[in-house]
Amino acid sequence: MGGRDRFWDREKDIELLTRNLNDGAHILLVAQRRLGKTSLMREIKRRLNDDYISLFIDLQNSSSAEDVVVEMCKVLRPHQSLWTTTKDLFSNVLNRLSESIEELNLGEVGIKLRAGLTSGNWREKGDAVFSILS
Repeated sequence: MGGRDRFWDREKDIELLTRNLNDGAHILLVAQRRLGKTSLMREIKRRLNDDYISLFIDLQNSSSAEDVVVEMCKVLRPHQSLWTTTKDLFSNVLNRLSESIEELNLGEVGIKLRAGLTSGNWREKGDAVFSILS
């Protein structure tokens, strides 16, 4: 039985959240663990996929602001136009990397992006990523 087979009785929640998103609202879902917040967000993302670029950023393992910036950048990779713009922020690190490596997996991209962040530049790069997303 897949995840969507167990997703039921949330139509009113989906309708309310979709309406608020379409109205431009910012939404924060807060609840105890294992109550379906992630499933609800993923179902709304699936349904709105043609209307919006929906990004799911898992910050559970992020322990610093720099980690958050890297996670935000990593989810942009499948959205080529956003990824290209974001990649330019880290061109110094990625250019050096591309000279020696032919192929990268997503984990390696995160490591390399993280290497391009310092305590002096993470806020600037994070603000630039938010600007790209807006």
